[in-house]
Amino acid sequence: MGTSTTSKTPSPQNPPDSEPSNPPRTPLSLQQATIILTRHKLATPCIKIYHHSLVFNTRNTTYTLTSSDGGDYVIRFSESWETKTENEVAAISYIAKNTSLPVPKVVGFCTDVTNSPTGYEYILMEKLNGVCLGDIFRDLSLPRKKSVVESVVHILKVFQSLKFDKAGSFYFNKSENNNPELGPLLGTPKSRPQCNYLDYLSDLITSELENLLKSKFLMDGEGADLVHRVRNFRDKVCNLETTPISEIAQNVEFVFCHVDLHTFNLLVDEETLKITGIIDFEFSGSFPIDQEWYKVFSAVRVNNKASHFFRDGLRTMSDSDTLQECQSEEELNIIRNHFFQECKNQGVQTPRDIPGHNERAVLNYFVKYICPWWIADEITPLPDKWKRDRDSARERLKVVLDMYDA
Repeated sequence: MGTSTTSKTPSPQNPPDSEPSNPPRTPLSLQQATIILTRHKLATPCIKIYHHSLVFNTRNTTYTLTSSDGGDYVIRFSESWETKTENEVAAISYIAKNTSLPVPKVVGFCTDVTNSPTGYEYILMEKLNGVCLGDIFRDLSLPRKKSVVESVVHILKVFQSLKFDKAGSFYFNKSENNNPELGPLLGTPKSRPQCNYLDYLSDLITSELENLLKSKFLMDGEGADLVHRVRNFRDKVCNLETTPISEIAQNVEFVFCHVDLHTFNLLVDEETLKITGIIDFEFSGSFPIDQEWYKVFSAVRVNNKASHFFRDGLRTMSDSDTLQECQSEEELNIIRNHFFQECKNQGVQTPRDIPGHNERAVLNYFVKYICPWWIADEITPLPDKWKRDRDSARERLKVVLDMYDA
C-alpha cells in the first residue's frame, strides 16, 4: 500500500538517476492529484508527485503526493474491484479500532471508477514514517535481525487474538455507524461469510473454477477434463456426508490474517527498528488460522505435508522470501530457530502445532493451482515458461485429485 525508502532506494528526496524501469500503470497529473486532495478536504494545490516505481505489487500504482502545506500522502490506485478496495479500508479500520498496531490513517477512498479523476479505484492515506524493512534487512547485524523477528511475532500474536466464528472479508456496515464487519470472501460466489471449513473450501474452489473457465490459455488441451475432475472433487470433499477430510482439519479456528505480511509490507524506524507501519491489507480478512503461513514466512522454511507432493520447481510459496535471500544458510538456521522459539514464548501458533495444518496445506495449494493467477492473463506472445508452469500446475492438481480418488 504505502511505501518508504532508504538512502539506497529512490525517493522524493533522493530521485533516481534515470527513468524508472516500472512505469506507472495509472498515470497521474498534478491537476488530477489536486482534484483528489480537494475532494478529501486537504490543502491544495498538489505541488509534487512521486511515483514509487519499485513497489512490490506491480498490479497497483502508488504515489506520494505533497500538498501545498507540505503534507505527504500516499495514494494507491488499483484495478477495478470495488470490494477489494473496501475490504482493505475496512480491515485497516478494524485493526485501528481493536489493536494498537501501527496502520495507515485512511484519508479517503474511491470505489466508483466513474467518479475517479484517473478512472481507477484508489485509497488515499497519510504517509507513515519509517523505512521499508525489506530494503534494510540484508545489512542488519544478526542481533538486530533477531530483534525484528521478535516484533513480527508480536504482530502475529495480535492477529491470532482476533478470533471470528466465520471466514470472510471486511465491509462497512451501511446501517450501523459504518463499522467494519465480515461479509463474503472476496471473489467467492456466496452472499454471506462461510461458517465452516468445508463451505469455505467449496467457495474457494468454485471461485477458482470460474476464473479458470475465463482463461483460454489455461483451458487449452486437457483443461475441460480437469474442470470436470475438480468439480467432482469439490462435490465429494466439501460435502459433510462424503468428505474424507478429518475432523481435526475441519475444526479450524478463524482469525484475522493479513496474508501478505512480508518484509516489504513492514515499515520500521531505521535506528530503533521499531515497527512504524503495517501496510497492504487488500486481501486481509478472517481465515483459517494457518492461512497466514502459506506466504509470509516461507523463508524460514516452515515444513508441511504439501512439500512432499510438490517438488518440481513451481512456486508453492510467495515470491517474498526476503529472509531467505538476505542471509547465509547458517544465519538462516539461527533466525529460523529464534523465530520458532519466540513464537513459543509469545504463544503464537505455527504449523508445527496448529491441529490439522498438514492436511489443509495440501488443500490450500490445490486451490491455488486450479487457476494459477501468475499465468492467467491473456498476453501475446505467451512466454515459454508459462506453458511449463501450466503443465506443472496440472500435474500438481492430479496428485491431489488422485489422492482423494476424484
